[in-house]
Amino acid sequence: MPAFLSAGLKRLFSCFRRALEIKPEYAGACNNLANALRSLGRLEEAVSCYERGIALKPDLAEAYNNLGNLLLDRGEADRAMPLILKALDLKPDYPEAHNNLGLALYDQGKTDEAISHYLKALDLKPDYPEAHNNLGLALYDQERRTRPFPITRRPSS
Repeated sequence: MPAFLSAGLKRLFSCFRRALEIKPEYAGACNNLANALRSLGRLEEAVSCYERGIALKPDLAEAYNNLGNLLLDRGEADRAMPLILKALDLKPDYPEAHNNLGLALYDQGKTDEAISHYLKALDLKPDYPEAHNNLGLALYDQERRTRPFPITRRPSS
């Protein structure tokens, strides 16, 4: 484990790894370890953990969504979309997956479709700040054709 990690982070990683030592088929621990690795920028290791979680539990919607979100952050919307769609197939009322699908569609220039998924995310989770932000940016894209005004464009996941 890298020396730069705080005692708390070292313990966190130790807990997830210990859970997997005790129960190697524990897909939820794979997903959680992947999230922790991702937060440290260890993306390839995170991808491997998400994929392991999916292999262990093919109905773990969170792992599909999280892997899709990681790919979106790397600018790989085309690879992310089938994973996020799978998450929604498994869990149709998953607001984070609707938001992420909106991001993938937005990245592909499909603003109207993105808006519908941001709205669905907000129907499911009205206090979801990232979906509100992303909806605002998508609506801005629609509006700017008729009335341009300055704004910082950076969708958030």
